[in-house]
Amino acid sequence: MKAFLNDLISLDEEDVHIWKFDKSDLAEDLSNYNELLNDQEKERASKFRFDDDRDRFLWGRVKLKLLLGTYLNESPSALRFIYSKHGKPKLEKKEHQYLHFNMSHSGDLILFGISRSPIGVDVEEISRSVDIKRISDSYFSPNENNVVEMAPGGEKENVFYEIWTKKEALIKGIGKGLGIPLNNFCVTSDRSGCVKWKPENQFSSSEWYVGSVETRPSYKAAFATLIENVEVAYFPINEQVL
Repeated sequence: MKAFLNDLISLDEEDVHIWKFDKSDLAEDLSNYNELLNDQEKERASKFRFDDDRDRFLWGRVKLKLLLGTYLNESPSALRFIYSKHGKPKLEKKEHQYLHFNMSHSGDLILFGISRSPIGVDVEEISRSVDIKRISDSYFSPNENNVVEMAPGGEKENVFYEIWTKKEALIKGIGKGLGIPLNNFCVTSDRSGCVKWKPENQFSSSEWYVGSVETRPSYKAAFATLIENVEVAYFPINEQVL
């Protein structure tokens, strides 16, 4: 297994590292990393109905452990996760819990966010068959719905997915699951491209900042963080690095 270059893993307090992994670029076999997966993860993978879904889950776990192991200078196979009641994972060992992470996958892309502060990420492959109006009416705030409605016909999907990924990243960052009504907050961005949002007290007592993630044209992605003056760095995961 290849390790990361040392100059890629310096993580300061205001940093968010976004790692992008494209499954379509793979030139290696998942079986090479079998020792990184514990019995619980293998059992969960066996329950996926479709091979693509199973492989996305397994590759996600493998690459996440390799990433975290490098940041922590620990053996990836020794890393274990525990989960909140809403399903958000964190590292089992208390001495490792300063390192926050989140992941998302869609299509061939798997996205990882690494930070010293709580973080959420979301990536979605753009689908022309999605019922934009139905979802916007049900889950978007009035202002977000209006932004989608006002978008030119050819841009509606891009605008919709930009809002959707920001909302999902924020929900994942807070870690309260679907207990937060999606139409109860607004993430439409200002000119800076970053949204400042303070939810009601029952959701979070802190201000969150939400921004778009650079990705392929057929995808939209976003991150959410508590870091106001955030420094975002992007890294590809490939055979030259990992």
